[in-house]
Amino acid sequence: MKVLQLHAGYRTPAGEDTVVEAEARALRRGGHEVEQAIEHNPATTVAALRALARSRYNRVTAAHVSELCDTIRPDIAHVHNTWFAQSSSVIDAVVDAGLPTVMTIHNYRLSCLGVDLFRDNAICTSCVGRSPVAGIVHRCYRDSFALSAVMAVEVMSTRRRRTLERIDRFVAPSAFMADRLVDIGVPADRLTVKPHFTPDPGPRASSPSTSNDVLFIGRLASAKGIRTLLRAWERHASGASREASARRLTIVGDGPLAAEAHESAPRGVEFAGWLSHAEVQRRMRGARAFVFPSEWYEPFGMVLIEA
Repeated sequence: MKVLQLHAGYRTPAGEDTVVEAEARALRRGGHEVEQAIEHNPATTVAALRALARSRYNRVTAAHVSELCDTIRPDIAHVHNTWFAQSSSVIDAVVDAGLPTVMTIHNYRLSCLGVDLFRDNAICTSCVGRSPVAGIVHRCYRDSFALSAVMAVEVMSTRRRRTLERIDRFVAPSAFMADRLVDIGVPADRLTVKPHFTPDPGPRASSPSTSNDVLFIGRLASAKGIRTLLRAWERHASGASREASARRLTIVGDGPLAAEAHESAPRGVEFAGWLSHAEVQRRMRGARAFVFPSEWYEPFGMVLIEA
């Protein structure tokens, strides 16, 4: 079988990008052909603004995907993230080409401009089953009224065109997320749960108890629990025994709370920034423990099964 993958890659590599590549490798090992139409979200401000201006319906990417379908003649299309470099126009392109179409949903963007159903340090479902006007008012996308409005236009345009009704099968990585997606409006009879997966990285060189490193890996954002983690580590550090005080919390990642986290971090905290996937795995194999303090409705959490 020949599979066409479609994905708008993130400017900073994320778990979704890891999933896309892992699925491509698994399919190829199974004897299938995989062609990828991956367009990375632009890193520069000017290029990003141009792409955002076309995010409601990107005719350029739609034409490219249509041409790709005519050239390689895939048997099926598998759509992942389309925001914002591709736009939902690519869904119309593959459906119009007559392809059965599957879409893996990695977050709650179909209804939430913040993508995580989390606002003001708490779960938020204000826009579930409704228009995303509240998301504009609260500047839920990148804390920007203008950018939130642009994203809301894309969400509503996709709904008006009934684009998602043309998808044959939706995939959620967990049963918990599937239930949330049904609340959002994804039809339950076209929704399948397929967990993410990770290859076996091989044995550790030494047991976890020989290490003093505790790892956090993820986006430095409120929903990921970074504030809670730093408060907990401060309490740990103030009352720790001599042995426990030798332990170090290593924070891998970046995000909107990076500056705040650096300023408020107690002793024993190291910030490593973004690291390559290979380096993350190396650190995991050498760590004592992995901490996962997320406070939002995690769809799956790739780093959890990697750890």
